[in-house]
Amino acid sequence: MQQLRRVRRVYWLSFVLALVWCASAQPAQAQERTLGRTLQERVEFTVQSVEYRFSEQLDFTAEFSSTAIILEGYVFYQVGEDERIWVYEGEVTRNRLDIQVLLDDTNQPQVFANIRYWFRIASDHGEFFESPSYTVYYDDNRFTWQQAELPPFRLLWHSGQLADAPAILGAARQGVARLQALLPLADPQPLTLRVYEQAADLQRAAQLAHYPWAAGHMQPGQGVVLFAQGAQLERQIAHELAHQMLYESLGAEGYANLPAWLREGIAIVAEGEADPQAAALVRAAAQGSSLLPLYTLCGTLPTDAAQAHMARAQSAALVRYLIEHYNKTGFGILVEAFARSGNCIQAPQAAFGVDMLRIEQDWLSTLTGETPTTLAQVDWRTVGMAAGVAVLLWGLTRLVARSGRRK
Repeated sequence: MQQLRRVRRVYWLSFVLALVWCASAQPAQAQERTLGRTLQERVEFTVQSVEYRFSEQLDFTAEFSSTAIILEGYVFYQVGEDERIWVYEGEVTRNRLDIQVLLDDTNQPQVFANIRYWFRIASDHGEFFESPSYTVYYDDNRFTWQQAELPPFRLLWHSGQLADAPAILGAARQGVARLQALLPLADPQPLTLRVYEQAADLQRAAQLAHYPWAAGHMQPGQGVVLFAQGAQLERQIAHELAHQMLYESLGAEGYANLPAWLREGIAIVAEGEADPQAAALVRAAAQGSSLLPLYTLCGTLPTDAAQAHMARAQSAALVRYLIEHYNKTGFGILVEAFARSGNCIQAPQAAFGVDMLRIEQDWLSTLTGETPTTLAQVDWRTVGMAAGVAVLLWGLTRLVARSGRRK
């Protein structure tokens, strides 16, 4: 019996000792974790850089000091206004992180935009540490660019000495003056005019800048316009500058509300003297009843080369007619009406009491000497199809209503 009691005492003594050991171990472990956090808090990013080969490769580097053992490292970056975040893992060696990002058709950054990037590293304890964010401007560094300035314009070129630089900058200023003589627009914001020697190099840059196709390339609001060297360079600069000034003065929504024919027509008029061949082309097409109906030029201009040429000539001729017919004040009211309304046909109704189809009729009469009717210009096949769909939908609605009443 006494032996059994001794066993029980040994058992309880062991149990109590175990509890005491666990209680003493927990503060030690907590102290170890606290010490680890204290050491990890000493991680500091000291040097960072990014280099790139245009459309081929991005190289990110970060150096840091740390008493913790760093096992992994990543770079995160965003391009321009794109909300996507790209993440790539790199190699960690001696408190340095190197990350190489090979570029292909799936991950090309938008050129002429800022890249915002930051680094994140992970310790052997699974803790993550993030750097501040940094910014680099992603430029076309395939060439050594030369520059000349005439505020608010900066001209860049890469092929030898561009002897025409003063004339090009002067043409830009003249384009501003011509446009402001037509519309009460503010002076343009700083704008970079970038001239390429080869059209293929320009096309690649325009593609990566997300610019639409045009003789000159730009996306209003982005502050960079691309051109190729050629005989029409000065006219192209005035043309693209008009788009930029319209965008800045009307805002993104007002600019988008303008019909395509109006935006393009204003830009062509801003180039300077009318092209006699284009005017003759429009007159001949009007007399042969082969002009493009105006309502087909509301959203976008045709992509077919021949139709695009006709659409631009027609747009310019119509804008010149409107300026002459309504004078500067009336034309400004018309542009403002389109910018507010966004209705390609009905926008002039409130200001002038007529819609755009009637204005188009009046313009055509000056070209042909006759008074065409609106009905003659309507695409009756399209109207017939639309009417058929409407009748079908109306009939289905009636059938559903009748079945509902029967129930």
